[in-house]
Order: sequence, then structure tokens, then C-alpha cells
Amino acid sequence: MKIKDIVSVVAPPAKIPIGHYLVYGRYPIIDQGQEYIAGYTNDISKTMSGDFILFGDHSCAVKLSPDIFAQGADGLKILSCKNGFNTNYVYYAMRALNYNDGKYRRHWSEFKELALPIPAISEQKQISLLPSIIDQAIRNNRELTLISERLLTTIYNYWFVQFDFSDKNGRPYKSSGGKMVYNEQLKQEVPEGWECKKLINLFDFVRGTEVGSDAYADKKISDGYMHFWRVRDVGNDCKTWIDGSARNLTAVKPGDVVITLDGTVGKIGIDLDGAISGGLRHVVDHTNTISNATIYAILQSDYVQESLKQYVSGRGSILAHASGALQHLAIPYDKNIFSKFQDIIQPMFDLTVNCEEESKQLVSLRDWLLPMLINGQVTIKEADDNNESKCDK
Repeated sequence: MKIKDIVSVVAPPAKIPIGHYLVYGRYPIIDQGQEYIAGYTNDISKTMSGDFILFGDHSCAVKLSPDIFAQGADGLKILSCKNGFNTNYVYYAMRALNYNDGKYRRHWSEFKELALPIPAISEQKQISLLPSIIDQAIRNNRELTLISERLLTTIYNYWFVQFDFSDKNGRPYKSSGGKMVYNEQLKQEVPEGWECKKLINLFDFVRGTEVGSDAYADKKISDGYMHFWRVRDVGNDCKTWIDGSARNLTAVKPGDVVITLDGTVGKIGIDLDGAISGGLRHVVDHTNTISNATIYAILQSDYVQESLKQYVSGRGSILAHASGALQHLAIPYDKNIFSKFQDIIQPMFDLTVNCEEESKQLVSLRDWLLPMLINGQVTIKEADDNNESKCDK
């Protein structure tokens, strides 16, 4: 049955422009980007609720709606299943199509003409059960990651923006009358004895490699192939592979910190495995005193993020290259306080990396199962038995 005969297109109450997205808020904003949640809003009048399938007209991203959400920007088709069709099943059947020609154009007019296998409603519910459980585990991991990120950012601000780290008596330094002195380089007061450190004097920003699109493969051809991460892949799945024997590759592994300085600047990746492109930098401490957890906290800070965005917007485009901004970024620094901070945040950082890694494995399991479940090549019982045998090995 064709998709257009299964779903109806629903109009949202309003669309929220990208410039109005909030980092934190009560209601998630969903747009056609690959990331599930693009931002947040506190305006309930612009939200909608219900069971919907969301299709990115340009990106071809297929998502299942949260309970309540707002539509961001343009290009999102909000789809409601007609009577006799299970929303979860239709969503997974759409994903199993793996539709995307890689071209930036409107796809809905073509996508809606595609056909889906439609079994009885009871079978639809049964087929969608296992991938739904896997997706819930992925969402749980994402929630843990968000909580960990927010805690880490809050502690960083408390210690290095408000300067209320614990003093020798266990009290908040600045609030308890700790001595502050004006730093001419930073143009602000800092605790007595602290220094000003430029990020380029603390870290190496190792540029990725441009290998050329002719080197790309859409699957792992041999054991020597590795993922090739570009700016658009940070925060999403990487579907590009390259030969790992290519020269001068910048390779990274989970736990390494990577930042985007081209395209959408300031995105941070800590779960990348493979090689990175020229729009990314692998951030490495060359003092051997600062952990990846602290590097991550610094790069996620409001100061760094806003500085990067101001730099590129000042050059006439939010998509400009931000490498020039690195020459000017500087932070207040104290070796002993940094060491104490690292001990506190390391478990949060490790949790974030582990959750991201586990989610990747769950995504691979779900995407491996989906086509076979939808096409009837495997039943729920067979899938469960196969999964148990994998876990026993």
C-alpha cells in the first residue's frame, strides 16, 4: 500500500524560526535535521501533541514524535496514520525503506508514492514491539547523557565563571570573600594567583584530512576501512567509509574530543571512531595535565560557544570558518583547581561516552533487525533467540 494512502499530512500551529530555538526549555523543537531534538521552546501555544511520524522533506530523516513538541523552521512533514494502521509499525516500515538519494531537494512528493507491506493490525503491533523497546533504551541513554552534560556545564560555570570552587575550608571561594584581582588580558577579576591561558597554548587543534569524495564508500569494504566523519555527522550517525591506509589521516576514538570549525561551528563530538575531515579538529592537551573531560567542559562553555558564533557571524555568515577565533580564546587558569575539577567531572564524562557508545550498538541492532522484521524474514521470537545467542557469546 502506498504511503499517501496510509497517512495524512497535519499542519502545525506554528513554525519556530531557528533563531528562536532555546538550549533548554519545557518543550522540544523537532525539525527536519538528523538530530532528534533541535532545541526547545517555552511557548505552549506553538506546540502540538499526539502520535505522529515526522518526515524531513529535504533530509529524509524519519522520526517518531514526542508526546508534545513544536515544529522548527520549515521542511518537516507531520504525518498522522489513518484508521487501521499502527503508528509505530508505519514509522519502522518507513525507516526500513532507507530512502535517501543524497540530493538536497524536496522528497515528499516521491516518498509518499512508495509502498509499504501492511499486515493485519495485530501483527503490525507485534512487529513494532522489539524495535520500540530498543528505541526506548536509546532515549534513556540520551536522557542520561543530557543530564550528565548539564551537570558538567553547571559545575564548570560554578567553578570557572562564578569562581565558587571549594576553598581550603570547603567553602565557595568568591562568595566567602576569596581575594579577587583584575586580569588585564581577560578584562575581568579572577582569584588571586590565577593566570590567563590561551587555548592554543594549552591544546593542539589537530586538523582533519580532506580525502576527496572519490575515496568515499557507503559500506565497510574490508577490515582496513574506517568511518570518515564530516561536520554534518557530529551528533548523528556516520555512514561514510574510507580506506584506513590513506596517508595523513587524523584518526580519533571514543573519548577523544572533536570540535567543528566549519559549517555549523562549535559542535562537540566525544564518541567518534575513525578519521575526521578538514572541518573538524581533534583537541589534544599538550601539557599532559588536562583531561579530555575538562577539554570537553571548556569547549562546551558558554564563553567558547558564543565566541565561535560571534566570530563567524562577524565575518558575514554563520557558516564561515571559525579557526581564526582560536587565536583569541583565553580562559582563567589554575593548575591545582583544574586537577580537582577533573576528579569531580570524570565520572560524568565517562558516563556520557559510554551511553553514546551503547546507543550506537543499539542503533546497529535495530537497523539490522528492521528490514527482516518488516519483510517477514524473521519473527519476534526468532529475533529474541538470535539476540540471546549473541549476548551469550
